[in-house]
Parts: sequence; C-alpha cells; structure tokens
Amino acid sequence: MLHGTAPCERGVSGCDGLDDCGVLGTHRLDELRARGVVAPRHAHRFLRVLLEELEQPAEVHVASGFGQQAVEGQVFLDAVERMDHPIRFTSLVPAQLATLLDDARSRTALAGFAAVLVGGQATPRPLLERAADAGIRVRRSYGSSETSGGCVYDGAPIGTTAVRVVDGEVWLGGPSLADSYLGDPELTDERFVSDGGVRWFRTADGGELAHGADGDHLTVTGRRDDVLISGGVKVALAA
Repeated sequence: MLHGTAPCERGVSGCDGLDDCGVLGTHRLDELRARGVVAPRHAHRFLRVLLEELEQPAEVHVASGFGQQAVEGQVFLDAVERMDHPIRFTSLVPAQLATLLDDARSRTALAGFAAVLVGGQATPRPLLERAADAGIRVRRSYGSSETSGGCVYDGAPIGTTAVRVVDGEVWLGGPSLADSYLGDPELTDERFVSDGGVRWFRTADGGELAHGADGDHLTVTGRRDDVLISGGVKVALAA
C-alpha cells in the first residue's frame, strides 16, 4: 500500500480495488472544482489526466463505471446511459477496449467520447489502429499508483512530470509521486531514489526516451522484472 501527502500538505487517498492506493492532493481537487469538473474523490487516476484535456472551463460529470473486470458491451452501455453530460471521457485497459470494439453499439458509443484513456499495460498498435478506424479518440496513459496514475500522455510527460531513462529503466519524477510504501521502508528506499536533488520513482519498466524539438517522447518497451500485467492488474510470478 502506498502512502503519501504529495503534492501538498494534505492528501486524499483512493484505492482501485488492488493492493495499493494512490494519493490525489486536495489542491488538485480544488483545481478541478474551479474548472467546473464534478467528480468523486476516489477517481484520482482518471482525474490526474483529465485536467490536461480541459482547455476551457467545462462541467464534466463522472458517472459510476464498471471497474477493471472484463466488461461486456451491455455493461458499458449501461454505464454510458448514466452519464448525463455531453462531454464524456472513459478510462479502459487494452483488453476492455478490444472487447468493446467487437460490439457495434459500444463502438458507436466510444466514438462519441471526447477522449478514451487507455492504460494499465502496453496497447498493441493493431488495437490502436482499429480504434482510430472506428473514429475513437484514444489517448494512451502511462503511470502507476506510485505516480497518482497516468502522468505520461501519448509518450509525452504532462504538467511538471519529469522522465528519464537510466540504464534502460524508466524513472519518473514530479509532484505527484507518493511518499512511500506504507510499512515497507526497504522497498521505499529501493524504488524511490534521489539524484541531483530530484526525487525519482524507479518504475521497473524498460523504455527509450527520444529528445526532439517538440519535447521528450517516451516509448515503454516492457517490464524488467518478473511482473506480468493482465487487464491492468500486476501479477508477480514469484509470488
């Protein structure tokens, strides 16, 4: 379980049904309210990247969803029916996106969303192409509970997120990092490190970082440890 008050003095924790919790600072919630976003406090992963989509003040209602289970078309459509505002976003893992693309009504519904965030594991290029062909605006989100959810958007760090690749491993920095693993100082010292006065989270993901005129672009190449990710859930082979 993660513990932290970053990026402010107080924090609001929210669990995603797994064995870890992330932290969304209360000033982030205040910023959301100031921009007209109506959202539950537990939606920290989704809201972390939602702010980057809102270029103008807008009222966005976040309806109760369908969790991280394998979702069938009707379950998704029922959730969409509960959304009472025209500006719509949803967050899926690749397996869920693939399932919904196989259902004609779900494809039509997804095409009506302002953006569909896809993360939790690498998204195959053929799946992204299928979504694009269906008129679905997919935004790839990369992050973890340790970073309060997605902090890299389509390969580009958002906000004040910092990215570096050290010996082939992706390191993430910025104000959204958790403080520690609750009750596990050894793992905390292993995964959260300071270098040059900057605090970093070692993700255990392999990656490549390209530097261009329009900024850095991160490509995640896969896990460097014995953890497999299935449907957005991390499974340690040694467990």
